[in-house]
Amino acid sequence: MNYLILTEGGSTLGWGHLIRCAALALELNRLSLQGQMLIDWCGEVSTLPDLNVSSHFCAWRSDLSAVRSLIVAVDVVVLDSYQCTSFMIDNLLLLNRNVVFFDDYLHRTYPCGMVVDPTPLAEQTAYPIRNPLVTYCLGLSWTCIRSEFSERRLCRINRDTSHIFLALGAGEAFLPECIEAISGAYPKAHIHLIVRETPSVVLSSEKLHIYRNINANTLCQMIDFCDFGIVAGGQTLYEVLARCLPVIAFPVVDNQVLDVSYFNRLSAVHMVEQVGSWRLNLEKALLEMTSLEDVIERSLMTNLIDGLGAQRLANAIVDVFDIHGVIWQ
Repeated sequence: MNYLILTEGGSTLGWGHLIRCAALALELNRLSLQGQMLIDWCGEVSTLPDLNVSSHFCAWRSDLSAVRSLIVAVDVVVLDSYQCTSFMIDNLLLLNRNVVFFDDYLHRTYPCGMVVDPTPLAEQTAYPIRNPLVTYCLGLSWTCIRSEFSERRLCRINRDTSHIFLALGAGEAFLPECIEAISGAYPKAHIHLIVRETPSVVLSSEKLHIYRNINANTLCQMIDFCDFGIVAGGQTLYEVLARCLPVIAFPVVDNQVLDVSYFNRLSAVHMVEQVGSWRLNLEKALLEMTSLEDVIERSLMTNLIDGLGAQRLANAIVDVFDIHGVIWQ
């Protein structure tokens, strides 16, 4: 059985799609499946991080026919794209009916295949009318994170905060003021900024350390090393929660707001909203971080992201599409 993953990324789209698709691909590979990931890149072509899976740049969204032979030849296609249109999906299904759709935002209607929405409330709110020909994988148990982040860890805030983890993904424009706010609240703390590309904005701080394009193992070690973190609401938030790191969550795009709000209600994160003065909201959150040690029992967070979502989904794909034969065609 073999697979093809179609996804996207870039400076404006972030890297979340790539990371969760790579996590799934690794689990499919462990089940002795073979495949590759095609990445439609937005913006300047970048050097890919070490995803440990076969991956290539390919503008598949502009010309699906260019990869027609690959789509037809595989047993399963995984599609993870916000930019893919309904017309393109219809054309994809003409070539291969065995498709796994990651859809945690648009909630389209699909005629067949599998639909994956790993957002917190998906099981209760997404797809109220469900197609019996579709297998729905909904909720946090289907969150695909990399295996390096799945080992349980209990974390508490060090009251003498020395190291702060910072990763805002596509929210690069917020970095200068964010770093200023951190330096003001914790002047002795080192800021460990994780970026995929060299930031285009000017960043200055004596204790700022910038890490570009690091692999999953190094990122996991960095999260464990820091006292608390500030992240956007994308894939990194899920990996940080899996490591039980106290975190300020800063949604930088609209589709992150509901997820972060949910975790905020559970006291799993401290949410900074982009309403009023977000800078003042952030400064207030920074001052409140040490008090969270008395409020949150971090061990409770281990039940939020169990780290088995990619493995669970890979097994489901094999079951639904039958490793011994194709059931939809």
